[in-house]
Amino acid sequence: MEWLKISVERLFSFLASLIPGAAVLVLFILHYPELAARVWQVDYVGYETKVVLSVLCTFLPGWT
Repeated sequence: MEWLKISVERLFSFLASLIPGAAVLVLFILHYPELAARVWQVDYVGYETKVVLSVLCTFLPGWT
């Protein structure tokens, strides 16, 4: 039962850090739209990698 409590706590801490990080990412995209468009137009990186990098760039500012 304790492992379930710990895993749910870690899941919610991850999700809670995405909220402020998403605000930072939205402000960055609004301030530099050409940079965000250039990142998404890169051909040699797949969309899975772009999504993972977006989640990572959302998680890190929110976690700090």
